[in-house]
Amino acid sequence: MRHSSTRPRRFSSSTLTLVALASALTFGTANVAAAQARVAVEVRTAAGGAVDGRVTLTSKSGGRTFSCTARAGRCHIDGVPGGVYVARLELASGEAPPPREVMIPPSGEVALHIAAR
Repeated sequence: MRHSSTRPRRFSSSTLTLVALASALTFGTANVAAAQARVAVEVRTAAGGAVDGRVTLTSKSGGRTFSCTARAGRCHIDGVPGGVYVARLELASGEAPPPREVMIPPSGEVALHIAAR
């Protein structure tokens, strides 16, 4: 009766490095793509009254825009990647406040308060 010897298989360090890099890219990219914020917008007058209007976020790094229409002073925008944006309020009538820079974190829910004039 013959016994076959089983030796552990050896991989080169470059093969292991490639496998580790491929795993990191595959799983790391999936996590980054899924990380996006939900922006809850509230538009109010100085006296606290709700204001309706269109709120637009424009990315400073790539021109991507996200928007919602506030009704009774509230709206939300889902799926906003983290970064620096310019927030603008467009009103049907009256004077809108000047645009302002806002920082959106890469994930979670963010409250954005806009004071209308």
